[in-house]
Amino acid sequence: MRFAWLSRDAPQLELLRIGLGLALLASFVPLSPHVGELYGDDGWVSREAFETVRLAHGWYSAFAWCHGSTTLMLLHTAFLTTAVAFTMGWAVRWVKWPLWLFYVSYLNRNPALVYGVDLLIANLLFIVCIAPIGRWPAAGADAVEWPSGPRAGVCLALVRWQMAVVFFFTAVQKLRGELWWSGTAVWVALNNREFSHTAITDVLAEHFWLVNVATHGALLFELSYSFLIWGRRTRLWMVSGAIAFHLSTAAFFGLYLFAWVAIVGHLSFVPARLIEAVRIQARRKCVTVTSKPAPAAS
Repeated sequence: MRFAWLSRDAPQLELLRIGLGLALLASFVPLSPHVGELYGDDGWVSREAFETVRLAHGWYSAFAWCHGSTTLMLLHTAFLTTAVAFTMGWAVRWVKWPLWLFYVSYLNRNPALVYGVDLLIANLLFIVCIAPIGRWPAAGADAVEWPSGPRAGVCLALVRWQMAVVFFFTAVQKLRGELWWSGTAVWVALNNREFSHTAITDVLAEHFWLVNVATHGALLFELSYSFLIWGRRTRLWMVSGAIAFHLSTAAFFGLYLFAWVAIVGHLSFVPARLIEAVRIQARRKCVTVTSKPAPAAS
């Protein structure tokens, strides 16, 4: 196995930057009308409770210096502005660290809203921040200067290990549950109206063996992913399986944000040459479309 830090180019980091930026915008733009309710002094978590927990655990949060609705909206606007710049590749060198600090501030201000995908975003965003990113090519660019060198390679390796470790310990945690051993965990999840967004339980009730296959299959895939993803012959199969796995969780359980973040994380295993080939092919198609002569006027 080649060491990741010996890679010449790491376009996967740019894909991850764009994917994380879109995830942040999709999460926080809809929350803008409810910022005061969720993060204000009189919101879900009062300032007194927030300060008590923050000081006890030593948590950082820009909201510690944010008083009043006006300051709160200014902070939220600054966060969204940095997220847009980060996603579009504008002055990434200057906005990436403030963006990460803003995001951590939100997580620490209202821990009641935090769940697994938030921690995954925070970890991946930190790795992207220490990487040499922000070089996605312009629309008409032929030559591309992808993130490269030892720092880019090490950051790419950290992203890959992050995804492998998350999958592995997710499976280990499931092994502690009796429902996963009995093969009924998927059935219970599908009947939980808080998460389930489909009406296929009648079909599964008639063919309950599908539930057993789905439950044990998901568990087996998560366990094997952490090991088979490193093999050259099995890597693309594992990435394809992971994408299909997360698309199914989005379709059946409405976990759209988690699915998106996980998929862009799994794309870190896609070979750089394949990403470059797709980019070149897409550019050729765009050039072909734009260069077609306009139909003659009758």
